[in-house]
Amino acid sequence: MGALALTRKAGKLKPGAENAEEALTRGAPLALVSSDVSERTLRNITRAAKRDLIKLPVSQYEIYSGTGVRFVAAAVTDENFSKLILSSLNEEA
Repeated sequence: MGALALTRKAGKLKPGAENAEEALTRGAPLALVSSDVSERTLRNITRAAKRDLIKLPVSQYEIYSGTGVRFVAAAVTDENFSKLILSSLNEEA
């Protein structure tokens, strides 16, 4: 969650399904969805994501406790922060 919180503080996280879809359509490099995302939202985000899509192993409420923002879908708009998040998820696995 630390990399995700850092991304949010840097202003490179677009939380919310509509915000994420818009950012992904514009080429955001990473889509994130919580474990409790609905099938419809997942389908929409998958369609908009041109690159990586990660289903996080935590719910929107656990995301909130770690980052201060609650979402079921978000986009990361910066390539370097995308790499940081992917790296931190690989380390946690």
